[in-house]
Amino acid sequence: MNANHPIIRGAEPAEAQVITELVLRSKAYWGYSAEFMQYAAAVLTITPAYITQHPCYVLLQDGQLLGFASLKELTPDEVELDLLFVAPTAIGQGVGKRLTEYMMGVAAAAGYRTLFIESDPNAAGFYEKMGGQLIGHRPVPRIPGRELPLYRIHLRE
Repeated sequence: MNANHPIIRGAEPAEAQVITELVLRSKAYWGYSAEFMQYAAAVLTITPAYITQHPCYVLLQDGQLLGFASLKELTPDEVELDLLFVAPTAIGQGVGKRLTEYMMGVAAAAGYRTLFIESDPNAAGFYEKMGGQLIGHRPVPRIPGRELPLYRIHLRE
C-alpha cells in the first residue's frame, strides 16, 4: 500500500483491543492526569460487541492503525460521531480530517440529516474547522465541573 494512500475500512470485532489501545494513547496525548485516564479507560474501552453494534471504521496506512471512528444513532434523522481518535504520531497530518469527512459521508448515505459531535475540549477547534456549529455543552458524568462542547453539522436538508 502506498504511504500517500491510507485506506479506511470497517473495523473488525477482533481489533477491539488494538483499537482501545489507540483510543487511550490518543486521549493521553493531551496530558490528562493518571486519575482522569483511569476514568477514560473505563468509558473508552472498545469491545467486540460495540464494533458489531455500531458503524465503526479504521484508517490504516502502511498497515498501521492510525485512526478510529464510530457513529451512534440518536433518532432516524440524527446521528452522533460517537468516537473519533487518531494515533498521537499522526495528529496534525490529516487523519482526523479524512476520517471525519468519511464519517459524514457514511452518515449522509445512511439518510441522516444531522451529525452531532461531543468534543474533547482539545479538539474543539478541529471540529469548528470541519464545519461544526457550537450549540452548547454537555456535563461529564462523574467529573464535576467538566463540560464537553457539543457541535452540530447539517448533512443535508
